[in-house]
Amino acid sequence: MKRNYFKIKNNQKRIRLGARSLLFLLGLFLFMQVLFSVQQGTFGAEFSDLEAQSNELLDENRKLGDDLVRSTSLLSLNEKVEALGYSKSSETLYIKIGESFAQVLR
Repeated sequence: MKRNYFKIKNNQKRIRLGARSLLFLLGLFLFMQVLFSVQQGTFGAEFSDLEAQSNELLDENRKLGDDLVRSTSLLSLNEKVEALGYSKSSETLYIKIGESFAQVLR
């Protein structure tokens, strides 16, 4: 009978080692899960910051585009030209092909 007692005891040890291994693997899995969760949270925060910066740049680009359109519109250019003292020509000269157009006035 003693022999059977040792066998049972050895089987119980194997089960304990298996339980320890399972517990270790479970702990390792939980640790890795927490690590990945923290990493995903960090990536989420960085992505949120980049998205906010992108939205700010898009707004600034839209404003600059509006300013460019306003500053180069014909009405504003006409006002600037008048402010600088330029006026419309009262007489328009057309040059035909073959005619000389540069001459010296004496």
